Amino acid sequence: MLRIGIFEDKIRVFIDICVKKSTNDIDTLGILENSHIETEKMVEALASLCEIQMFSSAQPDRGRRERNARGLEKYDDNVHSHGSSRAATPVRGVEDFKFQESFYKLFNEHRKTFFDTEREVLKSACLKAIDSVVYLDEQQQKDLDDKSIFGRRKKGAKGSLGLKRWVLNALKPELSRLVLQNTTSAVDRAARLSEDVPKACDRFSKDAWDMLVSRYLNRVLSLAEQVLPDDDPKDEPDTFFFKVVSAVNSIAHEMNTHYRNHVSPHLQSDLNMKSRGRSYNRESLRTVEMKLLNGLLVCLRSNLRYAERLLSKQRPGDFKPRDETECFDSTEACYSVCQFVSTQTSAVLDSLSGGNLDNYLTVFGSNLHSLILAHMKKFTVSPMGAMVVSQDVKRYNDTIREFHIESVDALFNTLRDMSSLLMLPVGQIGVLVQQRLMSVPAEDIHAFVKIRSDYAKEKFTIMSALNL
Repeated sequence: MLRIGIFEDKIRVFIDICVKKSTNDIDTLGILENSHIETEKMVEALASLCEIQMFSSAQPDRGRRERNARGLEKYDDNVHSHGSSRAATPVRGVEDFKFQESFYKLFNEHRKTFFDTEREVLKSACLKAIDSVVYLDEQQQKDLDDKSIFGRRKKGAKGSLGLKRWVLNALKPELSRLVLQNTTSAVDRAARLSEDVPKACDRFSKDAWDMLVSRYLNRVLSLAEQVLPDDDPKDEPDTFFFKVVSAVNSIAHEMNTHYRNHVSPHLQSDLNMKSRGRSYNRESLRTVEMKLLNGLLVCLRSNLRYAERLLSKQRPGDFKPRDETECFDSTEACYSVCQFVSTQTSAVLDSLSGGNLDNYLTVFGSNLHSLILAHMKKFTVSPMGAMVVSQDVKRYNDTIREFHIESVDALFNTLRDMSSLLMLPVGQIGVLVQQRLMSVPAEDIHAFVKIRSDYAKEKFTIMSALNL
């Protein structure tokens, strides 16, 4: 009867032959994995040939237990039945031979080769895919116009429009999905072959995130920043960067979902590593989030400045109409502002979500309210003009309701109530203030009521109504 040592020698030779073959094969990892599988089969075949009953170092054969549970096979630690019961023939040394321990020990010397090779293959495949998208050859740089890449150009310039199209094309999800698919293959193989599964899966995941964030997203966003709207645009700012935000958020969501579904389960045996991995991912995305935030702030400033430019086209006589026929519609300036705000709001609602969406619309809405209020204070409003102001404010309110932000709605509702002070007889101002405007400082109400055309004549009555 053969001793266990002879088995080990034969298995070791078999593994060496398999691994040696892998070095001459293009699919090194595939051959290495196949050698792992074939070695396991060989061990089982040799054991069966010599009637050695194999024991797992952790538990008895789970497959036989399941068959026993279904009534297909009777199993206990000493008897294995295949149609008829017979005891396994003991072999000298079998008590020292634990299948899992001995098998993995023989393959251990090749596990470092697997880890290094897998990591090299993963990085090479991912970098090749990323570089094919984010790095421009000479012809692409010429097509996009070098000045648009290394220095910002105004909206409408050939290079700017070309670069915007290039950025949006680069952020299509196919590239990130390919990288994540490659990572999934590496992680799954690590779960079968790696000596330290949590460490290998964690490392492969970090490599993928580094490439996606540093080599891909940050590079594309750096180019996107060069074609952000101007701080004081003469033409209407486009919604390009909102589309960029939407695309990047989708990629980041897929990265987090992939980590949760394909990497995190392999880290359950090392909760500290799992916690560090989540922290690492959050920190990795922080640079991306800052670029997006800075871009959104540029868009916000540009949009507010353009809205101010549209308001500046308000005609001096808009709020002093000569007859009632001019009192029942909003002014052209109001129409222009509302149309612009609706366009921007639609793009923001399509691109942002959650807290980012609420924060952007809250800041945009509150600043827009301040801008409109300050704009109105520049004019003198006649009694008929007060009706025009009321029409403008109503249109502003309807537009702002698209935000679905309660705090912004409250600001414009207050502006609506304040605009009513322009239409009321002076004697009723105090009543309206008591009913609807108690939360507004009297000084602010006074500053607004000053735009009434009769303010100089009714000043003391108005101040008395406001308890000033």
